[in-house]
Amino acid sequence: MAMDLKLIAARLRHCGKLQAFKRGEYIQAQLIKQGISNNVFLANNLISMHLECKSFVDAHKVFDEMTERNIVTWTTMVSGYTSDGKPNKAIELYRSMLDSESEAPNEFLFSAVLKACGLVGDLQLGRLIHERIGEENMKGDVVLMNAVLDMYVKNRRLREANKAFSEISQPNLTSWNTLLSGYCKEGLVDEAVRLFHRIPQPNAVSWNCLISGFVDKAGFYSLAFDLFRELIKLGLDADQFVISSILKACSSLASLGWGKQVHGLCVKKGYESEPVTATGLIDMYVKCGEIDNGVVLFDGMLERDVVSWTGIIVGCGQNGRAKEAIRYFREMIDSGVEPNEVTFYGVVSACRHSGMLEEARFILESMRSEYGLEPCVEHYYCVVDLLGQAGRFQEAEEIIKGMPFEPDKTIWMSLLTACGTHKNAELVTVIAEKLLNSFSEDPSVYTCISNVYAAMGMWDRLGELREAAKKLGTKESGLSWIDIA
Repeated sequence: MAMDLKLIAARLRHCGKLQAFKRGEYIQAQLIKQGISNNVFLANNLISMHLECKSFVDAHKVFDEMTERNIVTWTTMVSGYTSDGKPNKAIELYRSMLDSESEAPNEFLFSAVLKACGLVGDLQLGRLIHERIGEENMKGDVVLMNAVLDMYVKNRRLREANKAFSEISQPNLTSWNTLLSGYCKEGLVDEAVRLFHRIPQPNAVSWNCLISGFVDKAGFYSLAFDLFRELIKLGLDADQFVISSILKACSSLASLGWGKQVHGLCVKKGYESEPVTATGLIDMYVKCGEIDNGVVLFDGMLERDVVSWTGIIVGCGQNGRAKEAIRYFREMIDSGVEPNEVTFYGVVSACRHSGMLEEARFILESMRSEYGLEPCVEHYYCVVDLLGQAGRFQEAEEIIKGMPFEPDKTIWMSLLTACGTHKNAELVTVIAEKLLNSFSEDPSVYTCISNVYAAMGMWDRLGELREAAKKLGTKESGLSWIDIA
Protein backbone atom coordinates (compact mmCIF):
# COMPACT_ATOMS: atom_id res chain seq x y z
CA MET A 1 0.00 0.00 0.00
CA ALA A 2 2.93 2.32 0.80
CA MET A 3 4.18 2.05 -2.78
CA ASP A 4 0.70 2.75 -4.11
CA LEU A 5 0.48 5.95 -2.07
CA LYS A 6 3.87 7.09 -3.34
CA LEU A 7 2.82 6.38 -6.90
CA ILE A 8 -0.41 8.34 -6.48
CA ALA A 9 1.48 11.23 -4.90
CA ALA A 10 3.95 11.22 -7.81
CA ARG A 11 1.04 11.37 -10.26
CA LEU A 12 -0.47 14.32 -8.41
CA ARG A 13 2.85 16.17 -8.47
CA HIS A 14 3.15 15.42 -12.19
CA CYS A 15 -0.32 16.88 -12.80
CA GLY A 16 0.73 20.01 -10.95
CA LYS A 17 3.91 20.45 -13.00
CA LEU A 18 2.03 19.97 -16.28
CA GLN A 19 -0.90 22.15 -15.12
CA ALA A 20 -3.12 19.12 -15.85
CA PHE A 21 -5.88 20.26 -13.52
CA LYS A 22 -8.65 18.03 -14.93
CA ARG A 23 -6.50 14.94 -14.57
CA GLY A 24 -5.65 15.96 -11.01
CA GLU A 25 -9.33 16.40 -10.19
CA TYR A 26 -10.03 12.92 -11.54
CA ILE A 27 -7.35 11.39 -9.29
CA GLN A 28 -8.77 13.33 -6.33
CA ALA A 29 -12.26 11.97 -7.06
CA GLN A 30 -10.90 8.42 -7.13
CA LEU A 31 -9.17 8.95 -3.79
CA ILE A 32 -12.44 10.13 -2.23
CA LYS A 33 -14.24 7.05 -3.59
CA GLN A 34 -11.60 4.75 -2.12
CA GLY A 35 -11.83 6.49 1.23
CA ILE A 36 -8.11 7.36 1.48
CA SER A 37 -8.35 11.09 0.76
CA ASN A 38 -7.86 11.88 4.44
CA ASN A 39 -4.36 10.42 4.36
CA VAL A 40 -2.14 13.38 5.35
CA PHE A 41 0.59 12.42 2.87
CA LEU A 42 -1.84 12.32 -0.05
CA ALA A 43 -3.69 15.42 1.14
CA ASN A 44 -0.41 17.36 1.18
CA ASN A 45 0.25 16.32 -2.40
CA LEU A 46 -3.30 17.27 -3.39
CA ILE A 47 -2.74 20.73 -1.92
CA SER A 48 0.55 21.03 -3.77
CA MET A 49 -1.13 20.02 -7.05
CA HIS A 50 -3.90 22.61 -6.62
CA LEU A 51 -1.38 25.34 -5.77
CA GLU A 52 0.71 24.49 -8.85
CA CYS A 53 -2.48 24.87 -10.91
CA LYS A 54 -3.21 28.22 -9.19
CA SER A 55 -6.43 26.81 -7.74
CA PHE A 56 -6.17 28.31 -4.26
CA VAL A 57 -9.84 27.79 -3.44
CA ASP A 58 -9.52 24.04 -4.02
CA ALA A 59 -6.21 23.91 -2.14
CA HIS A 60 -7.73 25.64 0.86
CA LYS A 61 -10.78 23.36 0.70
CA VAL A 62 -8.54 20.30 1.01
CA PHE A 63 -6.64 22.04 3.81
CA ASP A 64 -9.85 22.90 5.71
CA GLU A 65 -11.21 19.35 5.41
CA MET A 66 -8.06 17.65 6.68
CA THR A 67 -8.57 15.85 9.99
CA GLU A 68 -4.83 15.79 10.54
CA ARG A 69 -2.15 18.26 9.44
CA ASN A 70 1.61 18.14 9.77
CA ILE A 71 4.37 20.71 9.29
CA VAL A 72 4.52 19.89 5.57
CA THR A 73 0.84 20.84 5.25
CA TRP A 74 1.36 24.26 6.80
CA THR A 75 4.61 24.91 4.92
CA THR A 76 3.05 23.97 1.58
CA MET A 77 0.14 26.37 2.10
CA VAL A 78 2.30 29.24 3.38
CA SER A 79 4.83 28.81 0.54
CA GLY A 80 2.03 28.64 -2.02
CA TYR A 81 0.43 31.88 -0.90
CA THR A 82 3.79 33.66 -0.69
CA SER A 83 4.87 32.54 -4.15
CA ASP A 84 1.55 33.64 -5.66
CA GLY A 85 1.81 37.18 -4.31
CA LYS A 86 -0.50 36.69 -1.33
CA PRO A 87 1.99 37.24 1.52
CA ASN A 88 -0.62 38.61 3.92
CA LYS A 89 -2.58 35.38 3.63
CA ALA A 90 0.64 33.42 4.19
CA ILE A 91 1.37 35.31 7.41
CA GLU A 92 -2.23 34.85 8.57
CA LEU A 93 -1.87 31.07 8.12
CA TYR A 94 1.43 31.03 10.01
CA ARG A 95 -0.14 32.84 12.94
CA SER A 96 -3.04 30.35 12.89
CA MET A 97 -0.56 27.49 13.16
CA LEU A 98 1.17 29.13 16.13
CA ASP A 99 -2.19 29.67 17.84
CA SER A 100 -3.19 26.05 17.28
CA GLU A 101 0.09 24.83 18.83
CA SER A 102 -0.29 21.77 16.61
CA GLU A 103 3.17 21.91 15.06
CA ALA A 104 6.54 23.54 15.73
CA PRO A 105 7.77 25.53 12.72
CA ASN A 106 10.89 24.28 10.97
CA GLU A 107 13.51 25.96 8.76
CA PHE A 108 11.40 25.55 5.59
CA LEU A 109 8.37 27.25 7.13
CA PHE A 110 10.50 30.01 8.64
CA SER A 111 12.03 30.69 5.20
CA ALA A 112 8.59 30.95 3.58
CA VAL A 113 7.26 33.29 6.27
CA LEU A 114 10.38 35.46 6.16
CA LYS A 115 9.86 35.89 2.43
CA ALA A 116 6.28 36.99 3.12
CA CYS A 117 7.51 39.42 5.78
CA GLY A 118 9.88 40.98 3.27
CA LEU A 119 7.11 41.39 0.71
CA VAL A 120 4.61 43.07 3.05
CA GLY A 121 7.12 44.92 5.24
CA ASP A 122 6.27 43.04 8.45
CA LEU A 123 9.56 43.83 10.17
CA GLN A 124 8.23 43.00 13.63
CA LEU A 125 7.37 39.40 12.76
CA GLY A 126 10.60 39.04 10.79
CA ARG A 127 12.61 40.08 13.84
CA LEU A 128 10.72 37.63 16.06
CA ILE A 129 11.50 34.79 13.67
CA HIS A 130 15.16 35.86 13.54
CA GLU A 131 15.29 35.72 17.35
CA ARG A 132 13.65 32.30 17.39
CA ILE A 133 16.16 30.99 14.85
CA GLY A 134 18.91 32.02 17.25
CA GLU A 135 17.14 30.45 20.25
CA GLU A 136 16.74 27.16 18.41
CA ASN A 137 20.37 27.07 17.19
CA MET A 138 19.39 27.20 13.52
CA LYS A 139 21.85 29.91 12.42
CA GLY A 140 24.07 27.28 10.84
CA ASP A 141 21.48 26.87 8.07
CA VAL A 142 22.81 29.28 5.43
CA VAL A 143 19.64 29.07 3.31
CA LEU A 144 17.51 30.06 6.29
CA MET A 145 19.89 32.89 7.26
CA ASN A 146 19.81 34.13 3.67
CA ALA A 147 16.03 34.39 4.07
CA VAL A 148 16.59 36.49 7.22
CA LEU A 149 19.06 38.66 5.33
CA ASP A 150 16.68 39.12 2.39
CA MET A 151 13.85 40.08 4.76
CA TYR A 152 15.96 42.89 6.28
CA VAL A 153 17.13 44.08 2.85
CA LYS A 154 13.55 44.24 1.54
CA ASN A 155 12.59 46.20 4.66
CA ARG A 156 15.53 48.58 3.98
CA ARG A 157 17.19 47.77 7.32
CA LEU A 158 20.80 47.52 6.20
CA ARG A 159 22.24 47.74 9.71
CA GLU A 160 20.25 44.70 10.77
CA ALA A 161 21.06 43.02 7.46
CA ASN A 162 24.77 43.47 8.16
CA LYS A 163 24.31 42.00 11.62
CA ALA A 164 22.48 38.99 10.18
CA PHE A 165 25.23 38.60 7.57
CA SER A 166 27.88 38.56 10.31
CA GLU A 167 25.99 35.68 11.98
CA ILE A 168 26.44 33.45 8.91
CA SER A 169 29.52 31.36 9.57
CA GLN A 170 30.04 30.45 5.91
CA PRO A 171 28.18 32.93 3.67
CA ASN A 172 27.60 31.72 0.13
CA LEU A 173 27.27 33.80 -3.03
CA THR A 174 23.56 34.29 -2.38
CA SER A 175 24.43 35.83 1.00
CA TRP A 176 26.90 38.26 -0.56
CA ASN A 177 24.63 39.15 -3.47
CA THR A 178 21.62 39.74 -1.22
CA LEU A 179 23.54 42.23 0.92
CA LEU A 180 25.06 43.81 -2.19
CA SER A 181 21.59 44.34 -3.68
CA GLY A 182 20.55 46.10 -0.48
CA TYR A 183 23.34 48.66 -0.80
CA CYS A 184 22.69 49.13 -4.51
CA LYS A 185 18.94 49.66 -4.05
CA GLU A 186 19.64 52.33 -1.47
CA GLY A 187 22.06 54.10 -3.82
CA LEU A 188 25.04 53.54 -1.47
CA VAL A 189 27.48 52.97 -4.32
CA ASP A 190 30.71 53.41 -2.20
CA GLU A 191 29.62 50.76 0.31
CA ALA A 192 28.42 48.54 -2.53
CA VAL A 193 31.78 48.74 -4.32
CA ARG A 194 33.68 47.95 -1.12
CA LEU A 195 31.41 44.98 -0.47
CA PHE A 196 31.76 43.81 -4.09
CA HIS A 197 35.54 43.67 -3.73
CA ARG A 198 35.15 41.51 -0.62
CA ILE A 199 33.18 38.82 -2.46
CA PRO A 200 35.50 35.82 -2.89
CA GLN A 201 34.34 34.96 -6.42
CA PRO A 202 31.68 37.37 -7.71
CA ASN A 203 29.38 35.82 -10.27
CA ALA A 204 27.21 37.33 -13.00
CA VAL A 205 24.52 38.17 -10.43
CA SER A 206 27.05 40.19 -8.41
CA TRP A 207 28.18 42.17 -11.46
CA ASN A 208 24.64 42.68 -12.71
CA CYS A 209 23.54 43.92 -9.29
CA LEU A 210 26.32 46.51 -9.12
CA ILE A 211 25.82 47.70 -12.70
CA SER A 212 22.06 48.10 -12.21
CA GLY A 213 22.69 50.00 -8.98
CA PHE A 214 25.07 52.41 -10.71
CA VAL A 215 22.51 53.13 -13.42
CA ASP A 216 19.16 53.01 -11.64
CA LYS A 217 20.03 54.60 -8.30
CA ALA A 218 23.23 56.59 -8.62
CA GLY A 219 23.23 57.72 -12.25
CA PHE A 220 26.92 56.78 -12.64
CA TYR A 221 26.57 55.84 -16.29
CA SER A 222 30.25 55.89 -17.29
CA LEU A 223 31.19 53.67 -14.35
CA ALA A 224 28.37 51.33 -15.26
CA PHE A 225 29.77 51.08 -18.80
CA ASP A 226 33.23 50.26 -17.43
CA LEU A 227 31.79 47.50 -15.28
CA PHE A 228 29.72 46.18 -18.17
CA ARG A 229 32.81 46.00 -20.40
CA GLU A 230 34.66 44.11 -17.66
CA LEU A 231 31.71 41.74 -17.27
CA ILE A 232 31.75 40.91 -20.99
CA LYS A 233 35.57 40.59 -21.01
CA LEU A 234 35.38 38.02 -18.20
CA GLY A 235 32.93 35.98 -20.24
CA LEU A 236 30.20 36.25 -17.62
CA ASP A 237 26.57 36.24 -18.63
CA ALA A 238 24.77 39.59 -18.88
CA ASP A 239 21.07 38.89 -18.44
CA GLN A 240 18.23 40.93 -19.94
CA PHE A 241 17.84 43.01 -16.79
CA VAL A 242 21.43 44.30 -16.71
CA ILE A 243 21.26 44.88 -20.47
CA SER A 244 18.10 46.89 -19.83
CA SER A 245 20.03 48.97 -17.27
CA ILE A 246 22.88 49.58 -19.73
CA LEU A 247 20.38 50.63 -22.38
CA LYS A 248 18.97 53.11 -19.88
CA ALA A 249 22.50 54.51 -19.49
CA CYS A 250 22.76 54.77 -23.30
CA SER A 251 19.46 56.65 -23.35
CA SER A 252 20.56 59.07 -20.62
CA LEU A 253 23.88 59.79 -22.37
CA ALA A 254 22.32 59.71 -25.87
CA SER A 255 25.11 57.28 -26.72
CA LEU A 256 23.90 55.76 -29.99
CA GLY A 257 27.18 53.97 -30.73
CA TRP A 258 27.13 52.06 -27.45
CA GLY A 259 23.43 51.49 -27.80
CA LYS A 260 23.88 49.80 -31.16
CA GLN A 261 26.64 47.59 -29.75
CA VAL A 262 24.33 46.53 -26.92
CA HIS A 263 21.60 45.91 -29.51
CA GLY A 264 23.99 43.56 -31.32
CA LEU A 265 24.61 41.72 -28.05
CA CYS A 266 20.83 41.40 -27.53
CA VAL A 267 20.45 39.83 -30.98
CA LYS A 268 23.36 37.45 -30.31
CA LYS A 269 21.87 36.33 -26.98
CA GLY A 270 18.31 36.15 -28.26
CA TYR A 271 17.11 38.94 -25.95
CA GLU A 272 15.81 41.22 -28.69
CA SER A 273 12.28 39.87 -28.36
CA GLU A 274 12.27 39.91 -24.53
CA PRO A 275 9.83 42.66 -23.44
CA VAL A 276 12.23 44.24 -20.93
CA THR A 277 15.13 44.53 -23.41
CA ALA A 278 12.94 45.39 -26.40
CA THR A 279 11.41 48.25 -24.43
CA GLY A 280 14.91 49.39 -23.40
CA LEU A 281 16.09 49.31 -27.02
CA ILE A 282 13.10 51.33 -28.19
CA ASP A 283 13.68 53.91 -25.47
CA MET A 284 17.38 54.11 -26.36
CA TYR A 285 16.72 54.70 -30.06
CA VAL A 286 14.01 57.24 -29.31
CA LYS A 287 16.23 59.19 -26.89
CA CYS A 288 19.10 59.09 -29.39
CA GLY A 289 16.88 60.54 -32.13
CA GLU A 290 16.65 57.29 -34.12
CA ILE A 291 12.87 57.04 -33.98
CA ASP A 292 12.65 54.91 -37.16
CA ASN A 293 14.68 52.13 -35.53
CA GLY A 294 12.47 52.37 -32.46
CA VAL A 295 9.31 52.04 -34.57
CA VAL A 296 10.68 48.99 -36.42
CA LEU A 297 11.54 47.29 -33.13
CA PHE A 298 8.15 48.10 -31.62
CA ASP A 299 6.23 46.89 -34.66
CA GLY A 300 8.13 43.61 -34.42
CA MET A 301 7.31 42.98 -30.75
CA LEU A 302 5.11 39.95 -30.09
CA GLU A 303 4.14 41.02 -26.56
CA ARG A 304 3.45 44.64 -25.69
CA ASP A 305 2.66 45.89 -22.23
CA VAL A 306 1.73 49.37 -21.04
CA VAL A 307 5.42 50.31 -20.67
CA SER A 308 6.33 49.46 -24.26
CA TRP A 309 3.19 51.13 -25.68
CA THR A 310 3.86 54.24 -23.61
CA GLY A 311 7.51 54.28 -24.75
CA ILE A 312 6.65 54.38 -28.44
CA ILE A 313 3.86 56.92 -27.92
CA VAL A 314 6.14 59.26 -25.97
CA GLY A 315 8.94 58.68 -28.49
CA CYS A 316 6.78 59.60 -31.46
CA GLY A 317 5.56 62.71 -29.67
CA GLN A 318 9.09 63.84 -28.80
CA ASN A 319 10.21 63.36 -32.39
CA GLY A 320 7.43 65.40 -33.97
CA ARG A 321 5.22 62.48 -34.98
CA ALA A 322 2.04 63.40 -33.18
CA LYS A 323 -0.28 61.62 -35.64
CA GLU A 324 1.68 58.39 -35.19
CA ALA A 325 1.57 58.84 -31.40
CA ILE A 326 -2.22 59.14 -31.55
CA ARG A 327 -2.45 56.16 -33.92
CA TYR A 328 -0.40 54.01 -31.52
CA PHE A 329 -2.53 55.27 -28.64
CA ARG A 330 -5.70 54.09 -30.39
CA GLU A 331 -4.09 50.76 -31.33
CA MET A 332 -3.09 50.29 -27.70
CA ILE A 333 -6.66 50.78 -26.54
CA ASP A 334 -7.97 48.45 -29.29
CA SER A 335 -5.49 45.78 -28.15
CA GLY A 336 -7.00 45.79 -24.66
CA VAL A 337 -4.00 47.33 -22.86
CA GLU A 338 -5.19 50.15 -20.60
CA PRO A 339 -3.19 53.40 -20.71
CA ASN A 340 -1.86 54.92 -17.50
CA GLU A 341 -1.17 58.52 -16.50
CA VAL A 342 2.22 58.52 -18.27
CA THR A 343 0.66 57.23 -21.49
CA PHE A 344 -1.90 60.02 -21.44
CA TYR A 345 0.79 62.60 -20.78
CA GLY A 346 2.78 61.24 -23.72
CA VAL A 347 -0.12 61.57 -26.13
CA VAL A 348 -1.39 65.01 -24.99
CA SER A 349 2.22 66.24 -25.00
CA ALA A 350 2.52 65.01 -28.59
CA CYS A 351 -0.64 66.99 -29.42
CA ARG A 352 0.86 70.06 -27.74
CA HIS A 353 4.06 69.88 -29.80
CA SER A 354 2.04 69.65 -33.00
CA GLY A 355 -0.70 72.16 -32.19
CA MET A 356 -3.47 69.52 -32.16
CA LEU A 357 -5.80 71.26 -29.72
CA GLU A 358 -9.09 69.41 -30.24
CA GLU A 359 -7.40 66.00 -30.07
CA ALA A 360 -5.69 66.98 -26.82
CA ARG A 361 -8.97 68.17 -25.27
CA PHE A 362 -10.77 64.99 -26.27
CA ILE A 363 -7.99 62.76 -24.89
CA LEU A 364 -7.84 64.71 -21.63
CA GLU A 365 -11.58 64.31 -21.15
CA SER A 366 -11.47 60.56 -21.91
CA MET A 367 -8.73 60.12 -19.33
CA ARG A 368 -11.23 60.84 -16.56
CA SER A 369 -14.52 59.76 -18.10
CA GLU A 370 -13.44 56.44 -19.65
CA TYR A 371 -10.51 55.33 -17.50
CA GLY A 372 -11.17 56.94 -14.13
CA LEU A 373 -7.72 58.54 -14.06
CA GLU A 374 -7.37 62.00 -12.54
CA PRO A 375 -5.28 64.32 -14.73
CA CYS A 376 -2.36 65.99 -12.99
CA VAL A 377 -0.92 69.42 -13.58
CA GLU A 378 1.25 68.24 -16.51
CA HIS A 379 -1.80 67.00 -18.42
CA TYR A 380 -3.66 70.27 -17.90
CA TYR A 381 -0.57 72.26 -18.84
CA CYS A 382 -0.51 70.74 -22.35
CA VAL A 383 -4.12 71.73 -23.06
CA VAL A 384 -3.81 75.18 -21.45
CA ASP A 385 -0.67 75.83 -23.49
CA LEU A 386 -2.47 74.84 -26.70
CA LEU A 387 -5.42 77.10 -25.88
CA GLY A 388 -3.01 79.93 -25.16
CA GLN A 389 -1.21 79.41 -28.48
CA ALA A 390 -4.62 79.60 -30.19
CA GLY A 391 -5.53 82.81 -28.33
CA ARG A 392 -8.51 81.12 -26.64
CA PHE A 393 -7.84 82.64 -23.25
CA GLN A 394 -11.35 82.39 -21.81
CA GLU A 395 -11.39 78.63 -22.36
CA ALA A 396 -7.90 78.34 -20.86
CA GLU A 397 -9.04 80.23 -17.76
CA GLU A 398 -12.10 77.97 -17.44
CA ILE A 399 -9.93 74.87 -17.50
CA ILE A 400 -7.60 76.36 -14.88
CA LYS A 401 -10.56 77.22 -12.63
CA GLY A 402 -11.89 73.69 -12.98
CA MET A 403 -8.64 72.02 -11.91
CA PRO A 404 -8.86 70.17 -8.56
CA PHE A 405 -5.60 71.83 -7.42
CA GLU A 406 -3.87 75.18 -7.63
CA PRO A 407 -2.13 75.91 -10.94
CA ASP A 408 1.66 75.93 -10.78
CA LYS A 409 3.97 78.58 -12.17
CA THR A 410 4.53 76.64 -15.41
CA ILE A 411 0.86 76.93 -16.37
CA TRP A 412 0.70 80.64 -15.55
CA MET A 413 3.98 81.40 -17.33
CA SER A 414 2.79 79.50 -20.41
CA LEU A 415 -0.44 81.50 -20.48
CA LEU A 416 1.46 84.74 -19.84
CA THR A 417 3.78 84.11 -22.79
CA ALA A 418 0.76 83.38 -25.01
CA CYS A 419 -0.86 86.65 -23.87
CA GLY A 420 2.30 88.48 -24.95
CA THR A 421 2.18 86.81 -28.37
CA HIS A 422 -1.48 87.77 -28.83
CA LYS A 423 -1.01 91.26 -27.28
CA ASN A 424 -3.57 90.68 -24.52
CA ALA A 425 -2.31 93.41 -22.20
CA GLU A 426 -5.21 93.17 -19.75
CA LEU A 427 -4.67 89.48 -19.06
CA VAL A 428 -0.89 89.96 -18.95
CA THR A 429 -1.33 92.31 -15.99
CA VAL A 430 -3.66 89.89 -14.17
CA ILE A 431 -1.41 86.86 -14.65
CA ALA A 432 1.75 88.81 -13.77
CA GLU A 433 0.16 89.78 -10.45
CA LYS A 434 -0.79 86.17 -9.74
CA LEU A 435 2.76 85.03 -10.44
CA LEU A 436 4.35 87.76 -8.31
CA ASN A 437 1.99 87.04 -5.42
CA SER A 438 2.59 83.29 -5.46
CA PHE A 439 6.21 82.99 -6.65
CA SER A 440 7.86 86.23 -5.61
CA GLU A 441 11.14 84.52 -4.70
CA ASP A 442 11.62 82.82 -8.06
CA PRO A 443 14.00 84.64 -10.47
CA SER A 444 12.60 82.76 -13.49
CA VAL A 445 9.21 84.37 -12.85
CA TYR A 446 10.72 87.87 -13.04
CA THR A 447 12.57 86.98 -16.24
CA CYS A 448 9.42 85.63 -17.90
CA ILE A 449 7.31 88.65 -16.93
CA SER A 450 10.07 91.04 -18.01
CA ASN A 451 10.28 89.33 -21.38
CA VAL A 452 6.55 89.74 -21.98
CA TYR A 453 6.51 93.37 -20.78
CA ALA A 454 9.37 94.22 -23.13
CA ALA A 455 7.76 92.43 -26.09
CA MET A 456 4.56 94.43 -25.54
CA GLY A 457 6.31 97.75 -24.91
CA MET A 458 5.00 97.97 -21.33
CA TRP A 459 8.03 100.00 -20.20
CA ASP A 460 6.46 101.44 -17.04
CA ARG A 461 5.60 97.99 -15.79
CA LEU A 462 9.07 96.81 -16.73
CA GLY A 463 10.68 99.52 -14.64
CA GLU A 464 8.50 98.73 -11.62
CA LEU A 465 9.33 95.06 -11.94
CA ARG A 466 13.06 95.76 -12.04
CA GLU A 467 12.85 97.82 -8.86
CA ALA A 468 10.86 95.06 -7.13
CA ALA A 469 13.44 92.53 -8.21
CA LYS A 470 16.26 94.65 -6.77
CA LYS A 471 14.50 94.93 -3.42
CA LEU A 472 14.07 91.19 -3.23
CA GLY A 473 17.71 90.66 -4.05
CA THR A 474 17.11 88.94 -7.38
CA LYS A 475 20.39 88.50 -9.24
CA GLU A 476 21.06 91.24 -11.79
CA SER A 477 22.32 88.62 -14.24
CA GLY A 478 18.82 87.27 -14.49
CA LEU A 479 17.46 90.63 -15.68
CA SER A 480 20.52 92.18 -17.31
CA TRP A 481 19.00 92.18 -20.83
CA ILE A 482 16.21 94.62 -19.87
CA ASP A 483 18.40 97.74 -19.71
CA ILE A 484 16.73 100.31 -21.97
CA ALA A 485 18.86 102.79 -23.92
